[in-house]
Amino acid sequence: MTRAIARPNHSSGFFSIGLGFTLVAVICFYWCLYWVKQDLAILLFRPTVSALTFLFVILWYQRPSTMAERKLAAILALLCAILLVPSMVASDPTRAITDWVKVTLLCALCLVWSRALRDEATGKAVGMSLLFGACVLTVLVLVVYVNSLGWVLPTYKATRILKGITTTGIPLNAVPFAAILSYFSAFCFIPSSKRLYFLGIIICGVSTLFTGSRAPVAVVGVSVLALALISAIRSNKLAVRAWGVFCLLVFVTATIIVVRNAATRDIDKLSEGRLDLWSVAWQKFLEKPLIGNGFDSWDDDLVSRLPGEYKMTSVIAKNVQGGGYHNEYLTMLAEQGLAGTIPALYFFGFVFVTCWKLAFRRSNTWRYGSWPLFVCIVILARACVEVPGLFGYANEPSDYLCFLFVAIAVSRLSIEEDYLRSNMETATQAVAPQARTAPRLAGFRSSDKGIAHIS
Repeated sequence: MTRAIARPNHSSGFFSIGLGFTLVAVICFYWCLYWVKQDLAILLFRPTVSALTFLFVILWYQRPSTMAERKLAAILALLCAILLVPSMVASDPTRAITDWVKVTLLCALCLVWSRALRDEATGKAVGMSLLFGACVLTVLVLVVYVNSLGWVLPTYKATRILKGITTTGIPLNAVPFAAILSYFSAFCFIPSSKRLYFLGIIICGVSTLFTGSRAPVAVVGVSVLALALISAIRSNKLAVRAWGVFCLLVFVTATIIVVRNAATRDIDKLSEGRLDLWSVAWQKFLEKPLIGNGFDSWDDDLVSRLPGEYKMTSVIAKNVQGGGYHNEYLTMLAEQGLAGTIPALYFFGFVFVTCWKLAFRRSNTWRYGSWPLFVCIVILARACVEVPGLFGYANEPSDYLCFLFVAIAVSRLSIEEDYLRSNMETATQAVAPQARTAPRLAGFRSSDKGIAHIS
């Protein structure tokens, strides 16, 4: 018989709830501590998260694994094993292997989180902490804005300087995504409401108006459109499906026409200089297409490879701190080559399929609709314009939140497996007594009073 699901006692369960809330708070509050003491924040962040996660291991190590967890473990193990090869032959092996260790640690943390979040109470605590963290990060953006520019209305030109290092030391192009991702991830545990939707408008508005970055609202808008098209194409109504396919074709055609006919300088301006970075990444990929140049190699020769000397180029060279090539996919190609990019994309695909199942597959335990699929689309769409994300490359709070989301999605499938396994065990236990008494009853004669003959 399958081993029963291990559950903590009352005190351990309460401790797990506290751990879940504290873990997310540590991740989200990183930038607050970074403002107070940068070196201290960097020094304490990873050890603190690792220590809290180890406590989860102690609480939940007896819980039987699920198929979803085993598949995630196999994919992450394969990814880390293959990434070790480009790291060993990188232009700077010591630096590359150090970053590889960080990514491997993040993958291990993700596996532990996926097991702990199978506990419903812990999951709800994480959801509340994600929502609280999103609010704190939004307030932090406002405080940094006032501290840097004063009590003035935001203008695009004035807020552009906040995308780099501000007077507070916080790069405001990193904080808004953490706030938005925390907010949307919370809906995997918390029912949506009009008040929470209004809070989301405030978070997205602040992340855009007070940071000089158009990426947050653009990514969210594209993600909403993508989810709407997917839902329309999957509709049971023929007219809705046809309309969805038509809109998709129009969108793809319009995008191709604009890209083919727009001037390079216009596209570069629209992408806020990212086109130059992408061209450098592609050039470096073509030089070493198989194994790449290793982690963090973007910083070795980025400025010397940037095309031309004009205002946008100087802004890029000055403000790019840890953003790589501002495209997760191209950064993987340039730094890990095809050897590392292919398993990474397979991991991305696994996460997308997991969220797709939660959105559209019939479930006995899932109640929050398409929110995981929407969050997954947001992460994958933002990877086109920034680096922190599912690859864990930047190893900052946004990367940890992305891997926490992976754990959330996998844990939701594991909960369904636990439910089905529990029902199977209950049915087996109900049938077992009859199976044990059947041979003994079969020996009775049909003439015996009160005993029915069993053939």
